[in-house]
Formats: sequence, C-alpha cells, structure tokens
Amino acid sequence: MKRLLIVALSLAFAAGLSAQSSTTFYPPLAGQPVYGEIFVDDTSGGSDDITLTTGSTYYPFITATAGESQGVTIDVADATGDSIKANTTGEYQILLTASFDATVNTTYHCYVFVNGTIDTHIGFFRKIGASSDVGSASASGVFNVQSGQKVQFKCTASADTKVIDFWHANLSIFLIK
Repeated sequence: MKRLLIVALSLAFAAGLSAQSSTTFYPPLAGQPVYGEIFVDDTSGGSDDITLTTGSTYYPFITATAGESQGVTIDVADATGDSIKANTTGEYQILLTASFDATVNTTYHCYVFVNGTIDTHIGFFRKIGASSDVGSASASGVFNVQSGQKVQFKCTASADTKVIDFWHANLSIFLIK
C-alpha cells in the first residue's frame, strides 16, 4: 500500500512538472541576485507612527530599519521617506506587508510609490474599526523600475488628522527580469 502511494505521488509530481513546461521561465540573472528590504518590528507599538495630517495626502514611512539587501541602495535616513533605490533597471517583484493599529473608524490606504509616483496596482485599503484593533494587510505586484529610481510606501487616511502605528511592516523588492 505504501509503495502504491509513493508511485502515485511520484506520478502526480511528474505530471505537475510537465504541465508547467509551457509557462515562461526566466533563469537567474548573471551574477548575484538583486534584492532589498526595509522593515519595522515594533511589538510594543507607539514609536513607528505616521501622522496623516491631511486626508487624501500620502505620507511616507520614515522609521524603517534597513534589512537584507544586495545590488540596491537602502536609505532609511531620508526625511522625505525611507526607500529602496534600484541600481539595475528591470522588472521587480514588489511585496508590501503590514500590521498596524490606528485612529478608529477610519479607512487607511497604503500604496507603493516608484520615483515619487503612486503605483495603484500595488497597495491596500484597511479599516480599523474599534479601539485596540490591530489589522493586517498586504499587497504585491510586478513593476518596471529604472536604475536610480526609489521604491517607497506611503499611506493616507479617509479623513484629516489621523495616526497610523505600524507594529510590523516590510517592503521588499526582487529583480526578476
């Protein structure tokens, strides 16, 4: 019985591989992989706030820590917003995850910005409903980033004078093509 199960699993695995053979595969780029991340890890809450003074105005994340990186420039000391700067032009997979509390009964909109321009297909909306709620959200996508362009994330709220407090957040980019 165990042999039959192993044979069945082996055949299923092989069938899965052959079914995927029609997809486009991009081999690793010559040399080393290119990637970078900035993050927050603050389980105590409070020190990673963004004050959203004017509703519908996007405010950058400015309290990140530089994470792992290779082939990009991480800047977490820029008062205009923490960023990951591409040093190679190409298609990047961009991942954004966050957990946060914030001013209640407010919807928060967070997006990836590339070179100061919003990328509306990589972002999220999240409403914090009640006091002491900690919500989570994530977004991902692929975007063409030119060498020298900065990748950031920024947030806004549905009303004026709101505060968003990140407990965990991560912005990562990976050169895929």
